[in-house]
Amino acid sequence: MADIEENLVRELAEKQGIRDQREAYDLVFGAEWRRDAVNIDSETPIHGEVTPEMEALTQDVLEFCQVAINRFRVEFKKLMADKEVGEGGMGPVLAEAIKEKHLSPNFEIYVAGERQKILEQLGYEGFPLEKTSAIVVFNLPKPLAEWWWKGGVDLWGEKGEDVGGKVVEWGYFYRMLMDEIWSVQSEAADEHNLGFWRVNPPREHDPHKFYYIWEITKQDNDWLDEE
Repeated sequence: MADIEENLVRELAEKQGIRDQREAYDLVFGAEWRRDAVNIDSETPIHGEVTPEMEALTQDVLEFCQVAINRFRVEFKKLMADKEVGEGGMGPVLAEAIKEKHLSPNFEIYVAGERQKILEQLGYEGFPLEKTSAIVVFNLPKPLAEWWWKGGVDLWGEKGEDVGGKVVEWGYFYRMLMDEIWSVQSEAADEHNLGFWRVNPPREHDPHKFYYIWEITKQDNDWLDEE
């Protein structure tokens, strides 16, 4: 793995202009994948006390997160296989490193009093919460969160930049993979009667902290809020 890591740093320096090893590790794998970092549990964490009245909702939310992570991983591998190495591709070293670590999205669940605490930390103090709900903080893997605008201009969304195949088209992977997240979200809304209420306004994201923040509730009727 050490040889792969060193080759990866060199490949990133060439294709993305990154020459600092620690920065390269953080952007591609997140800080937890550095050799000197603490190993972090890969399971979706739940913060706060899950009371009996919250058990069913929390289980449904956890299932949504886990299905989304698995679907994301599977689709990412398919996309890497479909998009041949070359223009907009990753190159064999970077692709191998991504497959090794899956490059999963991150979900964290907050219930009870931890909901307002995390919203305050993320700059959304005072957001009106339902009595029985969970807050889910979702973030993209590091390269997609940082470089979502590089390429993928022929797909949905604005602000994509045509990079002419000169660097990895992270925007292509970003747009294809976000479709998977929304698909799983829609399925969860239908199957478990979940309502997804977005906390952060459209186009307001922090690549280091969150892409979406949702308040998730049980609904009498199916309801899905997304942009």
